[in-house]
Amino acid sequence: MTAIDLLSRPDLVELMGSMARSVRAEGQYNQQQAMLARPDSHADLRRARIPTLFVVGREDTARPIAEHESMAACIPGAPLEIIEHCGHLSTIEQPEIVNRLLSDWLGAN
Repeated sequence: MTAIDLLSRPDLVELMGSMARSVRAEGQYNQQQAMLARPDSHADLRRARIPTLFVVGREDTARPIAEHESMAACIPGAPLEIIEHCGHLSTIEQPEIVNRLLSDWLGAN
């Protein structure tokens, strides 16, 4: 979901604004610092021996599809599902699709 598309969803704009206000400026700063300092996890993913599903929104600019493809490639057989018309907050933006993907995947595993 692009920024322009997001603006057409006042419910999401309000929810995201509410979430940001709830942690205030210090919380937002701490979140950004944590993301910047997060180590690369590809080595950990290569050691994973459990069924794994990757899900990404087609319009996710925070963690684009290429990043998810790279992570999914670390775990043999791990599927990557791409949700259309969706950004970074897939469980909020497209909850029905996420629930269906999870239900189908869990049923197969």
